[in-house]
Amino acid sequence: MNTKNEIDVANLRCDNKSVAFISKKLAMNKEKIERIITQWIIDTDNLIKESVSGHKVQKIPDLNSVREKIMAHPNVLPLKGEVLDYVALNHSNHHDRIMDCIRFHILRSL
Repeated sequence: MNTKNEIDVANLRCDNKSVAFISKKLAMNKEKIERIITQWIIDTDNLIKESVSGHKVQKIPDLNSVREKIMAHPNVLPLKGEVLDYVALNHSNHHDRIMDCIRFHILRSL
C-alpha cells in the first residue's frame, strides 16, 4: 500500500524533480525521501532484472514519450515497447528519476 508521502514523492519524481527539490516542496527530510526511493529499488530490482533479461533494445527511447506512457497507465504499467527499452538501458542507474517513477508504478501495479 502506498502512503501519501510515497505518492507525493513519486509524482514529483515522475515530473523529473530532484530529491532536493522534493525535500523543499514537501517539507520532508532528504534522508526520508532517499529511504522511500531505496525501498522501491529493493522491492523491484529482481522483477526488473527478470523483465530485461535477454531484451534487445529496439531504439533509444524518448524520455517524454516514456513519461507519457507511464502516466497514461498509472495503475498498470505496461513494461513493453519504449518503456521496456528505457528500463533495459537505465535499470542499474539508481539515481535516474524516471526509473524511480517506473519503480513506483511497478509496485503500484503488483
